[in-house]
Formats: sequence, structure tokens, C-alpha cells
Amino acid sequence: MEDRQFLDPLNENVSLLSFAAYNKALLQKVENYRKNPSVIKLLLAACLFFLIIWSGGWVLLKAYDPRILIIGFLPLFFYYSYIKKLENEVILYLLCERNNWAFNSVKSTYRAQGLMNLFPQVLDRGKQQEIYNQIWGSLGNNKKNGFWSGIFSYVLSSGRNSKRYEKTVFIIQMNKPLTCSFSLFRSGYRDSIKTESEEFNKLYRIRNHEKSGSSEEEIIKALSPSVQVRLIDFAKKFSLDCISFQDNCMTVLFNGKVWKVKHTNFFKSVTIDARDIKGYDDLVREMMELPSEMLKFLD
Repeated sequence: MEDRQFLDPLNENVSLLSFAAYNKALLQKVENYRKNPSVIKLLLAACLFFLIIWSGGWVLLKAYDPRILIIGFLPLFFYYSYIKKLENEVILYLLCERNNWAFNSVKSTYRAQGLMNLFPQVLDRGKQQEIYNQIWGSLGNNKKNGFWSGIFSYVLSSGRNSKRYEKTVFIIQMNKPLTCSFSLFRSGYRDSIKTESEEFNKLYRIRNHEKSGSSEEEIIKALSPSVQVRLIDFAKKFSLDCISFQDNCMTVLFNGKVWKVKHTNFFKSVTIDARDIKGYDDLVREMMELPSEMLKFLD
């Protein structure tokens, strides 16, 4: 197999073989479960049995503290989460293998920090940032049609309370850089730039990354009526956080995980439903089509 190279936002050397060892171990886990399909159900039954015994003891001992009862659910919760995570990773890997894309599911803090430094306008948020389920790919063999995607995770604190948030990130290389740098947020920035479209202004808040008045004129020029129509449709179809344009990159942030496993269920059968692979494949191609469609109207 030819070791294909990919474009990376952080300019690291990434190829098909970069994560071969880990992905081989990932497939080995699935193969072991496939050879012994009863193991998943037996471990699930064991977790349920522990929950029943724990709940029975909780009632007999009259230990009516819900915090104690929660302990009985922990093995079931962690095991269920582990299997669902495995499903997700395997489907993404098989998708990437079919399309000759690179995939790495391992969480990375240093890459999260690097991306925050590169795109601070949209990714510099929270603390304890991580990136995982990263995909490097391109349509066809043309590196100019390259993209990177991943799940960006961070923690926000309010007093004693902390909550971890997740955003799906797509960074897509455009065929040519824009002459301005700006972001389209779904909320905030009351003093944002306005276009002639009231519907667009209700859906997006434009934030200029530069201070010069001339750049605002370039932004309005870039957001032609035809482009606005496409962005309006995009906002109605997906749960967006923001879309950002910087140099020759378009960065799209979705709230939560824009793609989830819908049909594959390892608890029933250790097989991959092709509809889940197609669902992510279609999403990637739609992300790649957006900038090319926009550039048609930016000349």
C-alpha cells in the first residue's frame, strides 16, 4: 500500500501509516469480539446482575441514600460507554480505510493547544482542551482538496461547577485565500457587521478579525447574496457554533457530535452497518462542497 501524505493544519507529517499500529490493535479488539460474540452479552449480563444485587442490598439494608445506589449503575455505565466508543472508532476507521484517509482516535492535548493557537478566534475557549477522532483526508488524489476533522473537547467552570463540552471541527483548505479574515457566529457580538439580508442577520453574527474599515467592505463582498443563501440553508440543516474564514482555510464548528452511530449495535451483532459509514461519508463530502460552491461567487 502506497503511503499517502496528507495536509495537516499544524504542518505535521501525517500519512496512511502514521497510526497503523494503533488501528491494527483496534481491529484486533473487534475481531476478538466477533470470534466470541457471547462475551459482550455475558459481560453486559454480569453488569446487570451486579446492579440487581446491589439494588437488593440497598433496599434490604434500608440505605436510602441515592449516592450509594448510583454505585450499582457504574459498571453498566462504563461498559456500555466502552462498547459504544468502540463502535464509533471502528466505523470511522473503516470509512477512512475505504477512502484512503488517515485516522487517529487517541486524545491529544498538544494538538488541541496547537489548533487553539492557530485559530484563536474560534477555538480558544475553556480549559483542559483535547482533540480526538481526528481524520485527515482529501477528495481524490488532489491535496488541494484536503481537509482535517476531529472532536474538540474543553471544560467550562462556573463557581464550583464544571462541564465538559464537545464540538465537531472541520478545517477545509480552500483553493484560494480570501482577502479578509472573519467568523460567522450563531450568537453573541451585538455590534456585528450587517448584510442586506434580514434572515441572514438573524442567523449569523459577523465578527471581523481585522480592525480596518476596508476589510469590512471585503467581508460584505465575500458574502454575496448567493453565498448567504447557501449559508442560511447550512445553518438550518446543522446545529452550528460558527464558520470561520482565515487565509485559505474554512473552519466549521458544530455543537456536539454532528455524526453519531445510528444503526450499528455490537450488543446485538458484532458487524458494521454500511448505513453508518455512508452517513459520515455523505457529511464529509457536503463539508467539502461548501467552500467550492462559495468560491464560485467570490470572484
